[in-house]
Amino acid sequence: MIRTTLPMVVADELDADWKRIKIDQAIGDPRYGDQNTDGSHSVRSFFDVMRQAGATARFMLILAAAEKWECLRLSARPILHAVVHPPTNRRLGYGELATAASKLPVPSGGIRSKLQISGATSAKE
Repeated sequence: MIRTTLPMVVADELDADWKRIKIDQAIGDPRYGDQNTDGSHSVRSFFDVMRQAGATARFMLILAAAEKWECLRLSARPILHAVVHPPTNRRLGYGELATAASKLPVPSGGIRSKLQISGATSAKE
């Protein structure tokens, strides 16, 4: 569950292409505190946190694209691993925006009302 559900939540908020997501499972270590994942503990404890992290990252990627294009952020939108500007048909992939986005101040992001990936069955399980 932890290898799929929580990454799916982040991917949903990012509007990421789930087919392009690679998950590397970290090993457990007592230095990192309670890592109990049985009984969906990780999902119950971190679902909202991961949604907020994904929403914040999405917002920062949109801001980075809007700054680069010198357009209003409301005119740019995320679509499957990219930010697009429909009025001008410009498109930048998340990888192209990551460095610029990482230099922005971290805002408090909004949460979407509809999840599309995390409610679906995954072949990565």
